[in-house]
This record gives sequence, structure tokens and C-alpha cells, in this order.
Amino acid sequence: MKVNYYKILFYTWLLIIFLLAVIPVKTASNFNLNSKNVRIDYFEHFLVFAIAGFLNILKEEDYYRKNSIATIFKWFFILLIFSVLFEMIQIFIPLRTLNVKDIIYNVLGLFVGTSFTLLYIFLKKFLIDNKKIKLI
Repeated sequence: MKVNYYKILFYTWLLIIFLLAVIPVKTASNFNLNSKNVRIDYFEHFLVFAIAGFLNILKEEDYYRKNSIATIFKWFFILLIFSVLFEMIQIFIPLRTLNVKDIIYNVLGLFVGTSFTLLYIFLKKFLIDNKKIKLI
């Protein structure tokens, strides 16, 4: 039986996201950019869910079958719900708060990670693999 390491990595990544959401921490890191205070945690939320969107697609062994595409979109919507729930759980955790901007960056990261991965797969399958584009 062939082991799907992407599937293992995907579910491990979901567990990591959950643990990051429930571990109490004091404050978000900030840095100054052109005299504006920028929070690093927004980028972290974006990146974590972009990786989840990427792994969501790669965990399916055959991206192109209708069944796999349906599973990818099903998990995309489950991840959307998780992104909201993981943030809402923080209401009940000391030193954590619900932040709507965190949810926005979670969803944006998930959308970008999924979109770029689907774009890469499309370009690879239909253009590069079919020799419509020649790479050096």
C-alpha cells in the first residue's frame, strides 16, 4: 500500500494550526514600516492557512478526477469553517482574543494558497506536460 505523505502532512498541519490557536500567548509582535505599526501575526495567519490550502490539494493523489476535485472543494469549505472556529475558540482562552482581521487573513491565505496551487497544477498538466510550452 502506497503511503500518501501529503495526507499525513495535511492532517499534522491542521493539528499544528489548532495547537497554535489554543496556546495562550501574551501579545502579537509588531514592527515599524514607514512610521506605521504593522502586526506580524497577520502575515503568520495568512501563511499558515496558505500552506493548509496548498496541502489540501496535494493530499489528493489524483488532482484531476471529479471525485478528487469535489473532495478538494469540500475540504476548502471545511478549512474555511476551521479558520473561523479556531479564532472563535480563543474567546475562551486566557490571554487570547477574537480578532476579525485574523479571520480575514486566515481566509485570504487559504484562498491564495489554494488558488496558486490549482494554477500551478493547471499550467503543469495542460501546458508543460502537453509540450505547449517548452522549458529550457
